[in-house]
Amino acid sequence: MNYETIKYPKDHIVCRQGDVDNDLYQVIDGELLVFVVEGTKVHPVATLKKNEFLGELSYFDHQKRSAFVVATTEVELLKIPVANSSEIFPKWLYHMACDITARIRKADELIQKHGLKRKKVDTINSLSIDEQRYFYNLTK
Repeated sequence: MNYETIKYPKDHIVCRQGDVDNDLYQVIDGELLVFVVEGTKVHPVATLKKNEFLGELSYFDHQKRSAFVVATTEVELLKIPVANSSEIFPKWLYHMACDITARIRKADELIQKHGLKRKKVDTINSLSIDEQRYFYNLTK
C-alpha cells in the first residue's frame, strides 16, 4: 500500500473548498480547523485532532472538497491515496461507505438550503471577526 506521512506548518491549507482531490488523511499529530467560506464569511465546521480523518467524503464519492482545512498547529498526517481504496475495503463495505457519503452530502445540502435550528447542542464555537478575517486571508 502506498501511504505517505506528511508534515505541515501552522496555517498551511491542507484542503481547499472546491478542489478536486480525493485522498484521505488521518491526523497523526496536531490540530486542524475545518471551515466553509461563503462570500467573505468564514463558518467553522469542526476541529480535527489525533486519529481523526479528513477528506472522507471526497475519498468515497470523488466530488470536490466541501470545505477548507487549515493546520492550526504544526501537523503530521497520514495520506491514504484514493487509488488504494480497492485494496483497503471489501467491495460491499466500499459501496456502503459510498451510500453513507451520499446521504451526508444530501443532508449538508438541505442544511445549507434551509438552515438548522439548534437547541442546547454542543458545537464548535463561532469565530470572532478577527479570526474570520485571519482564516479568510489564508484562503487567498
